[in-house]
Amino acid sequence: MAQEIYHRSEWGNPNEQWGNVYLNADLTNELYKRASEYENSWVTDQLLNGVGTKPSIILTPTAYEDGVLNSVKPKRTLGSELVTNGTFDTDSDWTKGANWNISGGTANADGTSLGALLQLVSLAEIGKKYLLKFSISNYTSGNIRVYYGGVFTDFVTANGDYTQTITAISTDGNFQTSMSSAFTGSIDNVSLKELTEADFDFTRGSSATRVNELGLVQDVQLLSGELVQNGNFEQIGSELVTNGDFATDSDWSKQTGWTISGGTANCDGLSGASYLFQNIGASTIGTTYKIQLDVSNYISGTLVAAYGGTSAASITSNGSYTFYVKTTSTDANTSYLSYNFEGSIDNVSVKEVGQNWTFGNGWSIEDGKAVFDDVTTYFFSQTGLSIISGKKYKIGFTIADCPTTAHMTVYDSGGSDLILANENYVNGSYVRYYTATTNESGISFWGNTVGDTFSITNISVVEITDDTDLPRINYTNFDYEDGEVVPYSGEGSLLLEPQSTNLETKSNGFSTWSLNANITRTVGYIISPDGTQNATRLQFTAGGYTANTTQTASAQITVSCYAKRNDSGTQSVGFFKNGSGVVDSAWSLTSEWKRFTYTYTSSNGSYVGIASVSGADISVFGFQIEQLSYATSYIPTESSIKTRLQDAAFGAGSSDLINSTEGVLYAEISANDNVSGRWISLSNGTTNERISIAFQANDIRLYIRNTSGLIWDYTYTSANIFNYNKIGLKYKSGDYALWINGIEVATDSNSNLASNLSGLQFDSGGGSSNFYGNVKCLAVFKEALSDTELQKLTQV
Repeated sequence: MAQEIYHRSEWGNPNEQWGNVYLNADLTNELYKRASEYENSWVTDQLLNGVGTKPSIILTPTAYEDGVLNSVKPKRTLGSELVTNGTFDTDSDWTKGANWNISGGTANADGTSLGALLQLVSLAEIGKKYLLKFSISNYTSGNIRVYYGGVFTDFVTANGDYTQTITAISTDGNFQTSMSSAFTGSIDNVSLKELTEADFDFTRGSSATRVNELGLVQDVQLLSGELVQNGNFEQIGSELVTNGDFATDSDWSKQTGWTISGGTANCDGLSGASYLFQNIGASTIGTTYKIQLDVSNYISGTLVAAYGGTSAASITSNGSYTFYVKTTSTDANTSYLSYNFEGSIDNVSVKEVGQNWTFGNGWSIEDGKAVFDDVTTYFFSQTGLSIISGKKYKIGFTIADCPTTAHMTVYDSGGSDLILANENYVNGSYVRYYTATTNESGISFWGNTVGDTFSITNISVVEITDDTDLPRINYTNFDYEDGEVVPYSGEGSLLLEPQSTNLETKSNGFSTWSLNANITRTVGYIISPDGTQNATRLQFTAGGYTANTTQTASAQITVSCYAKRNDSGTQSVGFFKNGSGVVDSAWSLTSEWKRFTYTYTSSNGSYVGIASVSGADISVFGFQIEQLSYATSYIPTESSIKTRLQDAAFGAGSSDLINSTEGVLYAEISANDNVSGRWISLSNGTTNERISIAFQANDIRLYIRNTSGLIWDYTYTSANIFNYNKIGLKYKSGDYALWINGIEVATDSNSNLASNLSGLQFDSGGGSSNFYGNVKCLAVFKEALSDTELQKLTQV
């Protein structure tokens, strides 16, 4: 089922029609139903309203699958069946090799040769897509694949139902099977239909991050959402105590020596063991509660707070106290026992903590963490995670309060199936990967060694998909001039980027960096931009902080890092290079996370890092070093450099959806860099017949040609390409025009036209010079719009 992010609460009955509040419900509904991932729908609806109903192709940043970028329009439709007798009800219509026979409602191969099963169907049309389906049964050995329109499917070697989309590269109308080793088995339910759609094929072949709609840095391969509940132990229940501030003399039972007056409960110290108590409800044995109270006017004696059969430590002085107790009985009373205690208490509170977790011997909960400190080895656990055999998971956690080494093993919730083997940990944040070998209902963390003391928090478990070709809908925009990455509210865009490598080997550990004098480093200090508590605190009094990465001489390097200040003081801090310790690019830090970048030319063996010229207290996350002229999306590394491969989107449209005689190519796009040659094209699959728009250095360029030569080449120099520009390129014999942001900026009366246009792609038309940047909308019109229509379409 597709994943909807925005406005689902406003939608209609899911069994009838999603999206019935939207202006274009028919389009958004159909896209939602057929896409595996779906988000940003409100923005899509507004974009659809802006471009109107005329486009034959519309792409917005809304729906995607592994390897597919779904277009909103046209709806996916199938033509008539091209195969005759695909269910083999009769022994007819097929030409059979000597190894084939048709009987029992299937076509059967006996494995004696590589002969084909053949039928001549309609001639294929180059560039058109066809949906192919077939079933394999009674498989014994060998392999088989299907051929049509010049395209072979992959070989199959098992029983099952198979579906594949093929794009014809020739007009060959022969539909036939093929083998490389003699196939023994049966084929049935063969179907071939023309597919009308404008979905893009999408490839990247690696994981990648984006900033999601919540403003968090997210790996797009991690699609399950957080499986662990209350992983930072900060969930706290409602107040169980009534009149804990003793505003009235009520709700409490008072034994001899206790009184309530003046906004406190007071004990005279004359009655030995004497209770002040309140029935707050029976607890569940093993549940943890947080007890808080203030003690004042202390003179002598001892006070002990308790709940659920468990007592806290003794109190013998004034102060504010917090205790965590794990109940051992269902006793409903919270009690305050005086042993000749003379003094007052106030602000009494009892709240449940540690929800969703069960704590065994040796484990307890304190402020935002689970603590191991006992003479026995045991575990704490959580159930209800639904870990599935064969799937991959990313497990994260932070170890703290460890004086030397913590020994810990991770099992299933019952402690029988191993998830992570015993490992020695020191203080820090950790990420581990695990492929489940059995179905598990939960997870448990075991302290392995008697005498260890440590705490654990920020526990996270998320499923990792094998989908390395997932497009990215990104919710930030790069402010090139200010060198910052800034959010824009609620409006995602398709992010397309080139290949890049993070040369920093531990992008968020900072453990490989040399720490200069007068700097203190604290790992796992606060919540980072990825939503977990793994940001590092840097406290400067003087000096600098140096990365261990060296660069090649005369290379253009861009460094980037998320940072925020921890206090309100003056922050003289930023990037430095070449080991100088002098700030080369200062940051304007606030209490909110921002990503800062700095580009420079390196010298041989130079270093790069963070420096301060005076005192500063900051937090940092996600250090990145790229041999590029600008920063790309964050590439996490753990122990070595890592490469994110390039995004490529291509193969949309057909000659039915693109008119070579007249039309409009429309795009709402922005650039992330000023590198030349970022193209979007209508073409015949080559650069010889194409209509293209591009970011060319700091300008917008159009380029139209056919096999006879150049038709129109024009460069518009007045746009800021790092802002979103609405670009409409009209083409028609004798009537060419370029509209940008509501203004007609150029015209041309050339009578020539590009011909045989059959595809829409994010490149120059022939598979090179890919478009990199942000895309809010891409549309194709099959008619040349009027000036009024173009002005409305492109106005900002």
